[in-house]
Amino acid sequence: MKYHTTILTAVISFLILSVFVFVSIFACFELNIDSPGYLVLSLLEDRVPGPQGYSISYSTIDRIMKDSVTVNDIRVETGDFLLTADGLTVYGNPFSLAKSVLTGKGRIEADAVNVNLTLKEKEQTAPVTMTPEELLEAVKSLDDMSGVLAGSNLRKLSYSFNVKGMSIFSGDAELRNLKCNLQLDEDLSFRSFVAEVPSFTYEGLDISTLALKTGHDGSLYYIALSGDRVICSTDDFSVDVTEPRISMEFPAFSTLELYDLPLVLSAEKTSLSIGNINAETDEIKLESADTVLYFRLGDLKGEKYPYTIISAPVSGFFDYTREDGAVLSLSVGDSITLLDGDKELVRITGTNINGTYLTALT
Repeated sequence: MKYHTTILTAVISFLILSVFVFVSIFACFELNIDSPGYLVLSLLEDRVPGPQGYSISYSTIDRIMKDSVTVNDIRVETGDFLLTADGLTVYGNPFSLAKSVLTGKGRIEADAVNVNLTLKEKEQTAPVTMTPEELLEAVKSLDDMSGVLAGSNLRKLSYSFNVKGMSIFSGDAELRNLKCNLQLDEDLSFRSFVAEVPSFTYEGLDISTLALKTGHDGSLYYIALSGDRVICSTDDFSVDVTEPRISMEFPAFSTLELYDLPLVLSAEKTSLSIGNINAETDEIKLESADTVLYFRLGDLKGEKYPYTIISAPVSGFFDYTREDGAVLSLSVGDSITLLDGDKELVRITGTNINGTYLTALT
């Protein structure tokens, strides 16, 4: 729950900052109040629900014609994070923006550049751990956002946020040069979130062009995570995956079950090395549906000196719905060949393998 809560708090602070900006702009340009910052900030702290113990500041406000306003050198800080941005540009004239905030009608569009988000580390008496079941429960809670900005006109607006050049820091992990776009409809209902980072490196994991796309069309959520190339290596093994992609569709977060996630996983090429064993395949596709796992592997080649095994594409399924065990089915399209150097030892054609594992005999 820790990271879910921290990121949600950051989003709320961005919304609060937007109100601060909009009302300050209205006071500066429409009411000719020279220094409204402290007055508006005090009003927000009293009237707008948000994280406790936060501070908001900026240096200057620039108005370009009457079509947009840019707030420079923004800083938002709480006990959990520090967020800074070189600039936040809000599109629209000050009067219409202030009117939207006060009436709860309209759409807010904004661009932020060079944003840094630093998640603060806190002293822990024991390591913070989370089981897969606890993580899933945290994800399911995303269905209920009724408490976020409850009673505020901010909930009634729709939003479009673009961020260019964002960096996120948390301990030793970091994301740099992130681009993202968030779309929210009225009542903070989620429409879409798209993010892309050129590269991500952390403790032996190297990902090129990591992209996340999520959305909601009114009936289904979709989530897709992809990369150009993923390399993971340790002292014992290494894996190199080209164009990996994982995705799923579901009607609501509350419907997700840990052992029945509607996942689709694919990759164009994968190579694996464990000690003196090497294997590679041209294609991988895994799909989970109704507790049955369907899979397909492209041309497969495995090596352990002096032996080599070559297989045509393999497909099949793994059914774990039975109470007394599981069923595995394999089908090889053409042949399996075992070589000793250049010498062919075994060739098997037209292979079908079916197996059943029973947990108990009756």
